[in-house]
Amino acid sequence: MSLVRSRHLLELQQAHDHREDRVAERTRELEAARDAAGHSDRVKTAFLSTMSHELRTPLNAILGFTDVVLQGLAGPITPDQARQLGIVRNSAAHLRALIEDVLDISRIEAGQIGLEYGELDFRELVARCVASFGPDAARKEIELRLDACVPSLPVRSDARRTTQIVNNLLSNAVKFTDRGHVRVTLQATAERVTLDVADTGIGIDAAGLARLFNPFTQVHRPGGRLQQGTGLGLAISRDLARALGGDIEVRSAAGEGSSFTFWLPVAGPDRGATVAHAEPGQPRGECGNMQAHELAVPAAPDA
Repeated sequence: MSLVRSRHLLELQQAHDHREDRVAERTRELEAARDAAGHSDRVKTAFLSTMSHELRTPLNAILGFTDVVLQGLAGPITPDQARQLGIVRNSAAHLRALIEDVLDISRIEAGQIGLEYGELDFRELVARCVASFGPDAARKEIELRLDACVPSLPVRSDARRTTQIVNNLLSNAVKFTDRGHVRVTLQATAERVTLDVADTGIGIDAAGLARLFNPFTQVHRPGGRLQQGTGLGLAISRDLARALGGDIEVRSAAGEGSSFTFWLPVAGPDRGATVAHAEPGQPRGECGNMQAHELAVPAAPDA
């Protein structure tokens, strides 16, 4: 019996040692795969960064010289020439934006997105963005309106990246709204500022919502038509919002418009930043008895 017991113990020890060897070998394989993937990400990011620089340099030259000609600095041009040069400029600007999107998503995936924090006025930033989309809204004969509870909303954030997020949400709202309005609302609590962009556009069905923030995902217009773009804007915007300590949420239904909510944490109390607080008994984040400051871009008059 003792010999049988000893043999069983030896077999168990050998099986245990073999299992440990296999675990160690598998761990080494996983670590090697992780290191290879990290190296691949770094190489991809370096390649895209170099290529984007090489592509942006001639594009910037095209845009610069096109502007010179369009402004008449190189001599007079005909209206037809101006129209054709405008097409060239718009195409070059669109291509540059696509390059920036691809580079941004690569940096985000590699965890190499750089953020430069500073004090900024969120209300002023949003107001500038809304004003810049006024001509686009007027051409489509839709109303673009900003409703803000307070004249100032100080936050600590990256101004360039925050502007990029706001511009993306506004661009999508105006792009996918053919009639009605785009309403931009700002609210504040003690902890955060919130931007809501609500439109009366085509809306998004349940299947579209499930994959809306995936890279290279585009919303289909009625009839199956795709809108121009890479489908990276919302993916980049949400990743940037989360990197800034906030987030983006969406509510939508097909044919019923969409509402995108983007929020950011406010500046900390040690920095002396203050935001408007709700009156006692009033739900937080609403205007209460404070005067609402509005910026409206009216729809173009009927032809």
